[in-house]
Amino acid sequence: MTASCSEGREGNEDWRDGHQLPWRPVHPVKVSEVQLNTRPFHQQETALVAPGAPIAVATTLGRRPASTLKLSEHLGSGTMGTLGTLGMWLPAASASTAPASSSAFAVPGPKMPEAFAASSASRPPPGLELPQTLLESFHAARPRLTKRMKRMALTNLIRTPEGAEEISLKLDSATHSFCAELVAAILPELPNLACDPHGIQVLSKLLALPTLSQELRCKLAQRLQGSILKLTKDKYGCWFVQQAIQHVPSELQEMIQAELKGKILVCSQHLHGNFVLQKCVELLPGSISFIIKELKNHVLEAALHVYSCRVLQRLIEHCKHERPDMAGLFDILLRPDTLQKLVLDPYGNNVVRAVLACGNRQHVQKIVKVFLCGEAELIVYARNRHGSLVLERCLESLNCDHKELLTERNALMSAILGTEDASLFSQIALDRFGNYIVQRTIEICEGPEQQRVQELLNGLGHKLRRSVNGRHILQAARKKFGSFAFGPCGPCGSTLGVTPEDLTDLTDLTDLASSV
Repeated sequence: MTASCSEGREGNEDWRDGHQLPWRPVHPVKVSEVQLNTRPFHQQETALVAPGAPIAVATTLGRRPASTLKLSEHLGSGTMGTLGTLGMWLPAASASTAPASSSAFAVPGPKMPEAFAASSASRPPPGLELPQTLLESFHAARPRLTKRMKRMALTNLIRTPEGAEEISLKLDSATHSFCAELVAAILPELPNLACDPHGIQVLSKLLALPTLSQELRCKLAQRLQGSILKLTKDKYGCWFVQQAIQHVPSELQEMIQAELKGKILVCSQHLHGNFVLQKCVELLPGSISFIIKELKNHVLEAALHVYSCRVLQRLIEHCKHERPDMAGLFDILLRPDTLQKLVLDPYGNNVVRAVLACGNRQHVQKIVKVFLCGEAELIVYARNRHGSLVLERCLESLNCDHKELLTERNALMSAILGTEDASLFSQIALDRFGNYIVQRTIEICEGPEQQRVQELLNGLGHKLRRSVNGRHILQAARKKFGSFAFGPCGPCGSTLGVTPEDLTDLTDLTDLASSV
């Protein structure tokens, strides 16, 4: 066998030079191009020869034959059936110019006719004809390409930065047929593409496309079945789930309830999962009873968590408080011992402020009672970073949103202004956080309260001008009372003066001029 093969090679050197596959790529393969295997290794093309001619077969060492498909030219062709123009090939002068990774061997057979040898040197081997357009190339490859291979090629393109960007640009002017073919191609790999940083770019653009029919959107949403929990906890997958909820909410209601039931607390405490739950509360308020039920049993834990507190805030903002399940949640949330923890917590204070902004009269009354427990507790809340925010929002709510709570408002203002002997107002005026409470008190004071405020400011005038926080209070006073001037502050009726030493600490000359 070896001898006959050797004789065949020696006797047909001229034929071999003319018939060996005479094609090599003009340019190397780029990263942005995709290698698409057009045929398994054991099914490589063989040249058609006349009876008795030796058969030359091109073999690739350690590599399957592949056709290089380029995305950019496909996008210019305006069709989804192809992926790019095949790389152009040029005939080699002889066998010595063939790629180093290729080798050829021949077996004895009838000698090839001269006409066939001449024609083979002027065209590619059978099965590798290279048309000029990508559409033609892809149609020519259809007999050899399976649907799975085409789908894999497209999904690989979407996972590349260049491919995702070009397809996204193409979607700006995409037709219905283009969108339909794209959806059909990516549908099997949709959950994986939604978790890809480049794939989410294409999917988000596709789902929000105005020309995309509702039928195609429903297909995309239905394909998420079984993957909701995975996507909810993924950095990029949660984006796609939120967009799906926004565009096809009816298709996802049952899926979300079925796949997230029993895992609400875990998802609410997740870095990415909490955003999906927030979107459900905002857009599906009538189908979130399972969310309220699970969080109601862990209200304090959720309210004190950096992510779960956001879900509670959305529930307070978007759900009707008269609902039985929400009423039960508020009963647990507004207990006095629970409120005391939440007011001073960096995350829980946001939940309490949401109740003050959106809650009803009874809810606000329960929160105000926390600040009327005593002067000592009120000073602690006023000097705390988070407690001062709640107290300030409480004053705004009583003055604007719930004016009918006049008794609670007057009680809280009296606690802040104090009596002639002692006043919380004076104790917190120069505090880093308490000065905001003083500014809000100046803003909302009315009637006799205004006179009391001016008396307290006269007593603090010298200290206020020497302090940064104090100057903010003076500015709020001028805004409230107009051209504010300090009255007599001593038993002899002497006006408050400024010593030369104070000039080194005064940065606002306007304050100095108005106080002299």
